[in-house]
Amino acid sequence: MNNKAIAEKLQQLSVNEKAAEKVAKEEMKLQKAITKEEARAEREHGKKMSSKITIKRIDRNKRKFVTVVSGLEVFGKHLHHTFYRPTL
Repeated sequence: MNNKAIAEKLQQLSVNEKAAEKVAKEEMKLQKAITKEEARAEREHGKKMSSKITIKRIDRNKRKFVTVVSGLEVFGKHLHHTFYRPTL
């Protein structure tokens, strides 16, 4: 082989190595993002499992009372949207 052929082969090899390095870096970034997402999902699940919903009954007057529900925010529910739906 002459020097030109060897130089071309080295250039192709270096381009392929650079492309392989770039792909490897992208795979590392993707793996890191997946790991972060799994950790976030695990934290949210732990938060949901440790949270409690409390229901209180508060007296207003003689026979009247108010019911207070708290702790639904952790589950993505808002009391206002649950009970007050727009009329069609």
